[in-house]
This record gives sequence, structure tokens and C-alpha cells, in this order.
Amino acid sequence: MKIAPLAEVKDRLSAYIDAAKESAIVVTRNGKPVALLTAILEDDDLASLLLTHDRRFIRLLERARERVHAGQYLTNEQFGRNSDVAGLGDEILRRRLRARASPMTRSSTLAND
Repeated sequence: MKIAPLAEVKDRLSAYIDAAKESAIVVTRNGKPVALLTAILEDDDLASLLLTHDRRFIRLLERARERVHAGQYLTNEQFGRNSDVAGLGDEILRRRLRARASPMTRSSTLAND
């Protein structure tokens, strides 16, 4: 894993994106980590990354783990028949992408760095 200052990453973003295909890059500002640059090689990678950082999904997992520990869970067969969760990752991905397409563009927020 490489560590690079934000100013350098901004100046050479394309090169850092290419380098991130090999290993994640920690971006720092004033010596403190502020971001992680990682490659998205497949659509599944993006969905997984978004779910990993989605607070609602994390709370859902925590509640599910608590129910399993309490013995309140579905068998695989029951889950297959009653699954409302199957499209959750895709739905979160769609919501995130719609939010990013809002009138406030990503470039305008980055300009403040």
C-alpha cells in the first residue's frame, strides 16, 4: 500500500488511478489519512464498496447478527422463498449513483480542497 499527499495525487491523478489497480493508495492531507484510492475492476467491486460504507446496510447486518445469536433466523430454504434482500445491493448502488448525479457536481466539491 502506498501513501501519497493530496497535492501530489491531484497533480498526477491519472497515474495514481493506474497505480491503484495494483495496490490501494492512502491519500493524506497535512500528513493525516483522508481518503483511500482503490481500483474498481468489476461492477461487483463498486457495489461491495458502496455497501461496505453504507450505514443503513451496516445497521441491517448488525441487527441480523443479533437475531442469529438469539436463535431467530431463517433456514436457507425459508430465505430463498421470502427473500426481499436479494436486490438490496443494486438498490443502494442506484441510489448512490442518483445522488452523485445531483445538481451539485463532484468537481465543484473537489474544487474546495
